[in-house]
Amino acid sequence: MPKQNASLAAGSGNDPVAENILVSDLRQDANVWYKVLVLLYDFSNFAKDAQSEMRLNCTTHMLYISEPYFDQFEAQRILKATLDVDEGCPTVSVEETIHGAFENFAKKRKASGDARPCGPHGLLPVYCDVFGVTKDQLRDEKFLSRLRRSGIGARPSIKTVPSLKNEGTDEKHAKPNVGKKSGGKKT
Repeated sequence: MPKQNASLAAGSGNDPVAENILVSDLRQDANVWYKVLVLLYDFSNFAKDAQSEMRLNCTTHMLYISEPYFDQFEAQRILKATLDVDEGCPTVSVEETIHGAFENFAKKRKASGDARPCGPHGLLPVYCDVFGVTKDQLRDEKFLSRLRRSGIGARPSIKTVPSLKNEGTDEKHAKPNVGKKSGGKKT
């Protein structure tokens, strides 16, 4: 059966968050989808990438779908988006799916005697399933090149740790005066 876009069936209103959109609709928004990929990349690399760790630690929502990755409007669209399912199948939102995965995970952990919450690396498979992303897509060189070059892109205070050169100082003045006598001639 063909997949149905509920937003077309429901009609378009003025509030896009109120519209029912699919995860595949999010994929069509290149800016939002790039940020989704950055979030997933960060889950995978937080232990070895300081930028990933910093971005994840700056989130304000328990599901990590918030600043610095997404503005409030984008976050609401993502959380309310429904998974792509065949017509006639019950729909479930991204938020409900992730919460359900957390509940199942917690039950299994508790049954095993280990009820510790999982870290970001444990969230990666859940989020990859929800968004239909493979780990290979997170290793794509074009994506990684853009990430290295731009970070998240929309929030300069978060996207990279600035170097002295990037803050308007030239290389000559960015170097400390190591080995020079105090009171000596400065260049």
